[in-house]
Amino acid sequence: MLIKENVTVYQCEHCKKKLFRKHAMEKHEKNCGADPQNQRVCSLCDFMVRKNIEYYYDCWDGEHTGTSNGFYCNRLGKFMYPNFIENKPFFKENPEQFEEQIPFKKECEYYTLGGVHFGIEKK
Repeated sequence: MLIKENVTVYQCEHCKKKLFRKHAMEKHEKNCGADPQNQRVCSLCDFMVRKNIEYYYDCWDGEHTGTSNGFYCNRLGKFMYPNFIENKPFFKENPEQFEEQIPFKKECEYYTLGGVHFGIEKK
């Protein structure tokens, strides 16, 4: 058995996750779902569904199409993306892929949780 003493452990201020590497914890805290700054109502809303997004891309042998699984708000009629995507290299390198999408909202006047828009009352 190996026992290590005097090891630095980094703990998230919001969700209490523990990691051994500082840069990994900084990356985690930037997108931690328990941080009030990162919480979005869209991720829990009844109007949010998963839907395929069709996209186009150019290749050496011409234009191609593909599909990807995305988030769609039935109330707004728009595709949406989680805010942590903005920190990913793919987002910065391919902004045209997200032109017709909007980021998840921090607050929304149409937000419902638990089937309210289907006539189901909360208890």
